[in-house]
Amino acid sequence: MICPFTGRSLAALPSPQTRIEVVDDLSELPDAWAELVPHDHPLLSRPLLDAAVNGAPEGTQARFVMAWQGDELRAASLIEAVPLRLDTLGEITASSGWPVRAALQVLSAAHCGDPHVMVCGDVLRTDVAGCFISPDEPTDTGLLHQMIEAGRRALPVSVALVICSARCAGPSSDALAELGYHRIDKAEPPMRVELMPSWQDWGDYVQAMRKKYRQRARSARKKSRVLVREELDLAGIERNAERFDALLAPILAKASVTLVRPDAHTLIRLKKALGTRLVVRQYLLDGEVVAFSSSIHTADSIEGFLVGFDQTKNRALKLYQNILYDFIEEGLKVGASTVCLGRTALEIKSAVGAVPTEIPLYVRHPSALLHPVLGWAAGSIPSPSWTPRNPFQEQLPVAAR
Repeated sequence: MICPFTGRSLAALPSPQTRIEVVDDLSELPDAWAELVPHDHPLLSRPLLDAAVNGAPEGTQARFVMAWQGDELRAASLIEAVPLRLDTLGEITASSGWPVRAALQVLSAAHCGDPHVMVCGDVLRTDVAGCFISPDEPTDTGLLHQMIEAGRRALPVSVALVICSARCAGPSSDALAELGYHRIDKAEPPMRVELMPSWQDWGDYVQAMRKKYRQRARSARKKSRVLVREELDLAGIERNAERFDALLAPILAKASVTLVRPDAHTLIRLKKALGTRLVVRQYLLDGEVVAFSSSIHTADSIEGFLVGFDQTKNRALKLYQNILYDFIEEGLKVGASTVCLGRTALEIKSAVGAVPTEIPLYVRHPSALLHPVLGWAAGSIPSPSWTPRNPFQEQLPVAAR
């Protein structure tokens, strides 16, 4: 078989004996899913998978894709699709050059009905692997491609863009280029703080810093003493939903790329599904909510999720900086090894100790005619401009544990 995009042989595809099954109901997943997927997988374990599906924005289409060899399940994946709306894509549509804007218009207009963006994984947490393949599977990249295509064909929508993170295919992810995917390296990298085993508490973390950053941390903490921090249950989130949306809106408006527009109702749905695994905290000044944060607890990490803050009070109170410190302190308290801070505001995150994790994205258009247009747009995306900081006295390893 020949790839219509590259003209190369698709020898990497799985054998004809591989059977791909697609279901649209979480309750239909077989016991083999739980037997294959590690219980601590940050997305595909059943509790988090349930949260991803139920917490997704309205209009999201989800499919569960499984690859079988006889009676043995070899791979499992979540596929989600959201409507492509150019007015919600973020700063990329405003700050990018005309090739990107023109290509996006072409890709959007060239579809019957509403075009969708399809993601291998969770549309809200695209840094997390959306596919788990048995470690002894010899054709993992080809199998991933076959599963993505099966999921796309099973969706009752027109797909204008397919996105797959390198995390899905692991070390062999570059083989996706041979299967017709464009590689994108210019996306803002996920920022992660590796918590060293010697850091038992907040004091240890601060002491590991160089003097300038140690003083900044203590100064920011001092300024936040006037704030009251409260962890919220479901009723508390519901009660403050309108205020949270007002604080979140200007943050999302500055995002470089936003596939979806999460809001306080996203937190409500996630809280119902995740329970104590989702921590939502509000920050009050004289009884007024001036900021909020949310984080997802997985087996070994804290993932900073949605945050919002009053930008008129941010400078005086160091609201955002304190939210980042709170994520780190939270990780130290629960014994996590990593705190994931997301893709935005790269410089300030590096100043609290986060390092970029370069994770390429692979994209393709299902149409061989429009696929080059997508590649033209991808090649025109501007690289993020920022100055990395290193707050620590010693350069820490990328993976501390």
